[in-house]
Amino acid sequence: VVVAAVDLAAFIILALLLRGPLGHVGVSLAVAGSSAVQMILLWYWLGKRLGHLGNFDILKSAARSALAALLAAGAAYWLANVVKSGVGSDWFSRLLPGLAGTTVFCAVFLSAARLLGSEELTAIGRPLLRRLRRRRA
Repeated sequence: VVVAAVDLAAFIILALLLRGPLGHVGVSLAVAGSSAVQMILLWYWLGKRLGHLGNFDILKSAARSALAALLAAGAAYWLANVVKSGVGSDWFSRLLPGLAGTTVFCAVFLSAARLLGSEELTAIGRPLLRRLRRRRA
């Protein structure tokens, strides 16, 4: 209950601060910020209750994921801008930069995560590949 109350207070404060200058994007950032506050509080209290949580391993994994996400976001942003400059104004043409950016984000993120040695990617990917191979057989 305490975490929920602090989370709500963080959201209200962030939303009031960010809504004016950023509009609906500010509210989205407020949701992300309050979720981060909630995660930190829960992590702290879980660590107090259970003891060692393997924080160094978690931080290494988070750093790998963050680097892969930054590389993917940069590539997606670049490609979306390239595609945007060469399309028309109809609804489908306006959709193309987002589709291109999303596609390249996924490809770059998965490739970078694999090159960086993401254990989570292997843990998720191996069972999925096994299941796909069974369906083909």
